[in-house]
Amino acid sequence: MRHPTSVLLYQYWIRLWASEGMPRRLAVEPFALGAAIVDVFLVDLDPAAAGTFRFCGSAVGMRFGRDLAGECLLRLWRGDDRAAFAKQLSAMRREPLGCLASAVGETAAGGAVILEWILLPLRGGGFNDRAIGAVARIGGHDGRHLPGARVAAQSLRSIRSLRPPRGGGNAGKQAASSERPGDSGGRPPRERPNLVLVQGGK
Repeated sequence: MRHPTSVLLYQYWIRLWASEGMPRRLAVEPFALGAAIVDVFLVDLDPAAAGTFRFCGSAVGMRFGRDLAGECLLRLWRGDDRAAFAKQLSAMRREPLGCLASAVGETAAGGAVILEWILLPLRGGGFNDRAIGAVARIGGHDGRHLPGARVAAQSLRSIRSLRPPRGGGNAGKQAASSERPGDSGGRPPRERPNLVLVQGGK
């Protein structure tokens, strides 16, 4: 994982894990995430409403041009990408599996931005009923405050599962190494070309 918010959120999840096993939804304290809370969201994992945003940080809303609360995460993706995320959400309901993804977003003005997504399951009501996540820019155009910079479409470059590291609490040393290529259903993570065509001009 490349963005500091992703690392911070993963380390926080691991600290909760070290103290009580699978983190409980009610154990999450938003103030513990500090300024990173603007990049954070909560989604439903219940089968009846899987992927519905329950909370959307202000920077996430700005990135997509609207507050995503009440919308479905899966609708931000198409085709095989949507199926890949649906599979990850299904796995999170049953197992202590997080998800790390990299995506290319096309902006309304025709530019491109590289985004990092992380989702981590939370326990409630006897099963994993929520996921806490974040999305942040790791490359491409910035300028999210401009109307033309909102993400209009996106496609996956890679997606993989995240497991709690052995030993639980040693997150600082293990966060980056916890992305295991073999965690995506026993197959290597999906990879997309790293070159992005960006329309430019004077």
